Amino acid sequence: HVLDEVYAKDMIGQQVIPLVVANRFWPKVNTGVIDVFGTRRQGANKSQVEVWSEELRRLKTHELNLASVPIYDVSIWYNQLHLRLWNGDDRKPLLRFADHLNDRIGSDGVANGILGEIKTHRWAERGEMQAQSNRPIKKNEDALSALGYYAVYYFGPVEERAVQVIRTKRRYF
Repeated sequence: HVLDEVYAKDMIGQQVIPLVVANRFWPKVNTGVIDVFGTRRQGANKSQVEVWSEELRRLKTHELNLASVPIYDVSIWYNQLHLRLWNGDDRKPLLRFADHLNDRIGSDGVANGILGEIKTHRWAERGEMQAQSNRPIKKNEDALSALGYYAVYYFGPVEERAVQVIRTKRRYF
């Protein structure tokens, strides 16, 4: 269940963290998921894991265990979300969203929430002469990829099972 979201644009971690801590569900949160690049320093800057740790100490609230998920191919989290959102023709989805979340999309066509991102998420078309298969368009999908990272962290990657061939041994008389 996705109970709530803090959806912010054009803000840095130090500005977003107080919004997260102010959320009514914060006292129940103890684990977060961050992509592998959030654990790395870029130049003299601190990693996002360090930023979160310092900012939470400054705000005098509990620490957050930020787990790193090394996903380098977007299809890994996309396949996990696809499985959770669409579970067959007659079955209900395994991933549910709170009623107060809505599919906000601005007049410019940019989503302003995770349901809006799901609604506007697109895959690139593959042309006749292109070698690369269809891939998701990496635009306006931050909340969607964060949810995908969590799903992969919690459930593991989706793996296709090999088709099992049952061999029949025939007896001849």
